[in-house]
Amino acid sequence: TGYPVLDDCLKHTFGQYYFTEGVVNGFKMLYTDGNGTLEAFATFWHKIASYFADQSSVLGYELINEPSFPALADVLQMGLVDQKYLAPMYKKLHEVIRKVDDKHLIFFEPCVFDVFQTGFTEGPGGKEYNNRQVFSYHDYCLDVTKQGDPQSDVLCELFDNALIYLRVKEARVKKFGGMMLTEFGGLSNSTKGVEELNRVTSIADDFLQSKYI
Repeated sequence: TGYPVLDDCLKHTFGQYYFTEGVVNGFKMLYTDGNGTLEAFATFWHKIASYFADQSSVLGYELINEPSFPALADVLQMGLVDQKYLAPMYKKLHEVIRKVDDKHLIFFEPCVFDVFQTGFTEGPGGKEYNNRQVFSYHDYCLDVTKQGDPQSDVLCELFDNALIYLRVKEARVKKFGGMMLTEFGGLSNSTKGVEELNRVTSIADDFLQSKYI
């Protein structure tokens, strides 16, 4: 097929793929509506929301998972991608969804590289939608082996505590609405991996954070 096999892909860490030409250009096209990509994305969300609008079993819509940067230079300034690209896109998607569904929650994430501070000033619907929008964030300890085992419990605990504390602090100061730890872990099934999962959930509980894996 010409595509690399899984074993070849696993020779590189997941994060390295964010820097590939295809991924960077893909996000650039999405944010800037290259070839109508953003309009198509908005149409997609309109269709999804129309279908699920009356489904009581649906919690909400997460607009995009782990959005990245459209150019390497953009990620050098913390919060720039959120402010320049994501906030306008999220507002557009919010408006499209709210035309057909004004009830369900809308989850919005910062740029995956804005680890400790975002560029958002409010949620995509503004303060009036704070009871129906949720600031979504992830917590993955960066100090892990290729097998997914934490290399240092001390570093992981410091990172997890700092990230969750700063996310909660920012969300409260800026009044983002709700917030949820929507991803964490990415670990092996070893004892150390389980210990890290327990650590993250305990910290999240300390900050009264809703969470799922």
